[in-house]
Amino acid sequence: MNFLEQTAQHLITTYGKEISDVCIVLPNKRAGLFLKQHLSKLIDKPIWLPPIIGAEDLIEQLADKEIIDNLTQLFELYEVYLKTVKEPESFEEFSKWGQMLLHDFNEIDRYLIPADKLYEYINEARAIEVWNLGEEITDFQSQYLKFWKQMGGLYKAYKEHLLESNKAYQGAAFRIVAEQIELNPLQFINSKIKWSKIIFAGFNALTAAEETLITALIKEGKAEILWDADQYYLEDKYQESGLFLRKFKEKAVFSPFNWVSNKFKTEQKNINILGIPQNIGQAKYLTNIFAELKKNNNFEDTAVVLADENLLIPVLQSLPESVDTINVTMGYPLKNTPLNNFFEIYFTTVLNAERFGKKEQLTYHYNDILKLVQLPFSQVVFGEENCTKIKQQIIKNNWVFINKDKLDFINELLPIKLSTTYSINELLANCLQFVEKGKAHYINTQKETNNKLELEYLFLFSKLFNQLIELNQKYPFLTEIKSFYSVYHQLLSSLSIELYGEPLKGLQVMGMLETRNIDFKNVILLSTNEGMLPSGKSFNSFIPFDIKNEYHLPTHVEKDAIYAYHFYRLVQNAENMYIMYNTEPGSFTTGEQSRFVTQIENELSDFENINITKKIITYPTLKNSTEKISVEKSPKILAKIEELFERGVSPTALNTYINCPLDFYYKYVIGVREADDVEETIDHSSFGTYIHEVLEILYQPFADQKTNLTVEDVKLVLKKAPEVALQVFSENMTERELKSGKNLLTFSVAQNYINTFLKNEINFIKKSKDDLYIKLLEQSLEGSLQLNGNTIKLKGTADRVDTFGNTLRIIDYKTGLVNVADLKIKSVEELKVGKKSKAFQILMYAYLYAQQNELSNTQLHSGIISFRALSKGFMPFELNKIKEIDTEILIDFEAFLKELFAEIINPEIPFAHQPTAQYCEFCE
Repeated sequence: MNFLEQTAQHLITTYGKEISDVCIVLPNKRAGLFLKQHLSKLIDKPIWLPPIIGAEDLIEQLADKEIIDNLTQLFELYEVYLKTVKEPESFEEFSKWGQMLLHDFNEIDRYLIPADKLYEYINEARAIEVWNLGEEITDFQSQYLKFWKQMGGLYKAYKEHLLESNKAYQGAAFRIVAEQIELNPLQFINSKIKWSKIIFAGFNALTAAEETLITALIKEGKAEILWDADQYYLEDKYQESGLFLRKFKEKAVFSPFNWVSNKFKTEQKNINILGIPQNIGQAKYLTNIFAELKKNNNFEDTAVVLADENLLIPVLQSLPESVDTINVTMGYPLKNTPLNNFFEIYFTTVLNAERFGKKEQLTYHYNDILKLVQLPFSQVVFGEENCTKIKQQIIKNNWVFINKDKLDFINELLPIKLSTTYSINELLANCLQFVEKGKAHYINTQKETNNKLELEYLFLFSKLFNQLIELNQKYPFLTEIKSFYSVYHQLLSSLSIELYGEPLKGLQVMGMLETRNIDFKNVILLSTNEGMLPSGKSFNSFIPFDIKNEYHLPTHVEKDAIYAYHFYRLVQNAENMYIMYNTEPGSFTTGEQSRFVTQIENELSDFENINITKKIITYPTLKNSTEKISVEKSPKILAKIEELFERGVSPTALNTYINCPLDFYYKYVIGVREADDVEETIDHSSFGTYIHEVLEILYQPFADQKTNLTVEDVKLVLKKAPEVALQVFSENMTERELKSGKNLLTFSVAQNYINTFLKNEINFIKKSKDDLYIKLLEQSLEGSLQLNGNTIKLKGTADRVDTFGNTLRIIDYKTGLVNVADLKIKSVEELKVGKKSKAFQILMYAYLYAQQNELSNTQLHSGIISFRALSKGFMPFELNKIKEIDTEILIDFEAFLKELFAEIINPEIPFAHQPTAQYCEFCE
């Protein structure tokens, strides 16, 4: 017989017809449903059921005070804080520690601690911390002590403030009731207790206020307490799960200490401990467990218990089809819903807009806007077409910071405008508009799709925003968006979607605390990792640990003991138990099983009636092998190649083919390119383009070949360089973007490169015996190649062509690092390897230039100037240490090109990935 069945039997046997005049208090409201079910089975004629309530409900009735929620408490406390402190902090700063202070107030009152003495003790302890014999304390230390001294005064003023309006927080209500009944038990009972008896059932850890109330009621014959314990942990003084029960057993008022079972030593139990990689792995393993369990009564005697409640959705999605009835006790947190993702990003967008701009003129960042318009709910409230237009406009025009005219363009498209100035009221008004727009959409599309869940989300968010509006009107502290955002999160965490189900039928899915008083034959417990069960040493208090110990306030030791009791109760009453833990270390877990699991593994293994098995479940490793892709050259693809040949093939395209034919197919045959994006910072390719453009503008006046380039000319160019550089870079970046962060560094590097290049040019002219002439700048080079009767067009762009004496140089600028060795080859065949792409490029430029121009009595050099190796100057192409590119080399190169193009057009050779090349995004 389980605890609630025993309780029902006791109530019927002891109170019979008078049961309607009894009040039953449980630590868990959920258990009340099961208790009613057991009572109904024992009653053979209609009667009034007794009230079954939780401890907090009882205290609220007895205290006659309005119990306010946590958030209202924070606002009320801040009102008191403003009146009692001379130099108060902003609400945003106060909220960071105000909740912790409220937690302390609550515990002080629940445990009936004399607050004056406690805070005096804390102040003295803090004073000793900063005390230094013979020296005055610093201003910082003085402020530190002042902070601690204000807490005692705040406690007193806050309680008086609430009592004036007949309000109380939960701890204060407990204290009021405990002090009143202790002062005059009979008067209190006669005026407040309307039942013949109050039955406290299934309690484990009692606060001092609860113990005072229950003790007084028992002494006056108005209460009875029913314990739920087992000899195994009750009689072992080292068992933390029996920590509280052992103390109560020693007190005469609780004698006789009833209902102590011996299930650990008398009942047959099967405990399976399963180590499984990852939390999702545990959820997926449920199918195996349910295959082992027999489907009796549709799993009504089975519970899936989640130590980590974030696993709810994966668990529900992983339950097998054999489980047809499910009841979820816990709600689904609103913060985990897809709709919250929209509001989180919307608030972050505005928060960042204030950071980049100011309240009077918000400046949005492109990344925030793009995130916002790409969300599914944004398509609903803004319109899919509008979202697409905004995205295209931002990327096309490379908008990084968006305000004024840019924002006007966006707002013209949006039915609900993005704010240009910041105010809480406007922000909340927009949020309610989003809710209404979404509601209308989902109602209109209800026939095509079931939108009940989405409408439930919207209802709760509407409730949330209206509550925020009410709070903002009553407590005008939310002037900063950060404060608003913090309050939003606190409210959000208290809301959840109620998942409906038949409470007393089918499989039960619940959190650890919901299992109190309820027993199951089969228990499946997930996420029993150390740090999750128990949750570990968290210290959410201003009261030092040693002082808490001195005043018998709960510490992590007592909190761990509470969770230990819940865990052992599950084991105590279950026949089959599956305990799963995550074997992989992560952000919040170490990959170790909970110490509770280690305890039962070691302590219960000697019990003959308990069978413990342990398994480590592993999943086969998926080999992340890249699929080998090759593309056959069909007639359509061959036609595409011919089209490419007609348009023109560049050295870059041919280098791509040499490195990876498949990459060449994607980029140049079918034209698949990476998606455009906004350049928030100057990337490598843009950096190179800007420097090329700057040099073209600076040298353009001298590119006529009529006059030679002199030292004085370059000195003038050097003076103009900063102005031209700023002009070129500002065409794509605002002046503000160039004056901070990575862009400023990049722009400074670019200026340094250009200055160094020009100074090198001056030195070159000084040392050269011949005059230097600029022949061409950014010149398109075109040529052709005959292959099997077909003409293949070739193209390229030379950054600069100049001459001095009888030497003609084709120069390519590179902002990346180029080594001299990259441009040296021993034979043209070496270009096939793919590691000589730069040598291939400048040799092809020479080939194209030679086709267009007469080169008699001219030494042709083709090379690179690397801006990351400017000290090396012009680095020419070399074949067997010969720098001049003569006719023989060009003939060999033409033969090489024909061989390469013959391979490209050969239908027998597919486009396949080159094994030595990196995988691109299309073939990964």
